Amino acid sequence: MSYGGGGSSSGRILDEILLSTTAQQEFTLNLPEIDALLAAAYKVRTRRRVLELLGLGPCTGKTALLYLLVGLATLPASLGGKGACAVLLDCSGRFDVVRLHNVVFEFAKLRHAGDAELEQVVGEALEHVHVFRPDTAGEFIATVGGLEGYLLDWKGNGSGGRELAGIFVDGVEGFVWEGLREGPTDGNTEIYTTIIRSLRSLQKTFLQVPIIATNNGTTRSSPDGEAPIYKTYLPQIWTAFVGIRIILARAPVRPFPLEMGLQEAWTEQRERRLEVVRRNRIEGWVDVGGLGGGVESEIGRLKGGGRFSFSLGGGGVVFEQ
Repeated sequence: MSYGGGGSSSGRILDEILLSTTAQQEFTLNLPEIDALLAAAYKVRTRRRVLELLGLGPCTGKTALLYLLVGLATLPASLGGKGACAVLLDCSGRFDVVRLHNVVFEFAKLRHAGDAELEQVVGEALEHVHVFRPDTAGEFIATVGGLEGYLLDWKGNGSGGRELAGIFVDGVEGFVWEGLREGPTDGNTEIYTTIIRSLRSLQKTFLQVPIIATNNGTTRSSPDGEAPIYKTYLPQIWTAFVGIRIILARAPVRPFPLEMGLQEAWTEQRERRLEVVRRNRIEGWVDVGGLGGGVESEIGRLKGGGRFSFSLGGGGVVFEQ
């Protein structure tokens, strides 16, 4: 594993050209539960390859899921991966190399239990994850600005010949506090405008390489009482930059039915509720707001209506079939 420390009209035209030239290429992350959602959303309309994993509250599995996607970018094809390299930008200061290894290893073990050399293969794959830990927005922008030269230096970065499969940003909201010094909104808008500009530039260089970012958010009911509205702490310019947003939330523990007797609640139903808690079950779905009815219709045709769930336990991420 390696460690490192507003557009013009012509820019918009270049964006459109790059989007059109990659429109026929599939946006895949080698995780079927996520790829099905991406295929449905991008089938309807070409959009920027930016995926946001928005967690509603703490402990919603967004970092664990991000780590899994990082692993799938670097694992060999024999283990379901892309055999490429990945950049991980830790904006939260909580990067955990042991957790990254455990998430990827446990996932690979579930699918390839008979591979005696699995530990070695996973370790070698994760050597192609290039980790950077910017502490400020300025450091983030400078780091992203230097990635082109770093990644094209095959001998220097140790990932010679491997393509870049993704830019993974953990805790993209980490610089909000800096903007608050300048005012409630203006400071953040300026900061994230520059952050987005740097990420767009990198996508232009690496042919619309996917960007996957984790973020925190909240939810509230919509005025019409239909689909809920999901809000983040970032300015609107970030929301406009995101191509598709997947919501992650802890599975609710249903209350006991009013008609249930005390004995039944204490035995069977109590055990079921405890099992949900023990399994750390997380549910995920696409935020279809603003994507258009065509996208909602396509996603609705998927198994489970486009919803998926996974559990966190034993250091891994286990998807439910």
